[in-house]
Amino acid sequence: MTTVLVGLAVVLALIAVGAIAYAITVARKQAVRGTAELEEIRGARRELEAHRRAVELEAQAEALKLRTELEEELSVRRLEVTRQDQRNLQREEQLDRQQQDLLLRSEAVTSEGRALEAAREEVEALRRGAEVELERVAGLGRDEAREELLGALDRELIAEKAERIRHATSEAKAEADERAREVLVTSIQRH
Repeated sequence: MTTVLVGLAVVLALIAVGAIAYAITVARKQAVRGTAELEEIRGARRELEAHRRAVELEAQAEALKLRTELEEELSVRRLEVTRQDQRNLQREEQLDRQQQDLLLRSEAVTSEGRALEAAREEVEALRRGAEVELERVAGLGRDEAREELLGALDRELIAEKAERIRHATSEAKAEADERAREVLVTSIQRH
């Protein structure tokens, strides 16, 4: 019986040693597997990090490209706006010059009109005076009649001068009106 017991004890000891060896083998396999998994995770992290960096660099490059394109487009638009401003300024200056010219012509026409009106009043006053004088000198002598005739001729000349001034004034006014219409049309077309 002791032999059986010793044999049983040996078998049990062998089973225990086998179980321990099996447990150690399993533990080693799990440790190797865990290390491999850990290494695999680390590799995946490195790969993910490299991919993230590549995407980040690509995004930065794309952002830089877009920024450059936008800056170029903005520069072109600024140049266009500057050119348009220059054209508008030139048009305004031209319109200002035309308006100033029209104002000067209008003032000249107004001045000529006043001069014409003054000449007309003077002619009218002279005519009335001549009528009064003719009534007074109805029975004048030769020299007196001659003087009266020369006075009448002077009045006719004054009337003719007044008519010429009226004609020149109306022509100047018509030209000023035409220029004003041109300026207005240009101004309306501009806006």
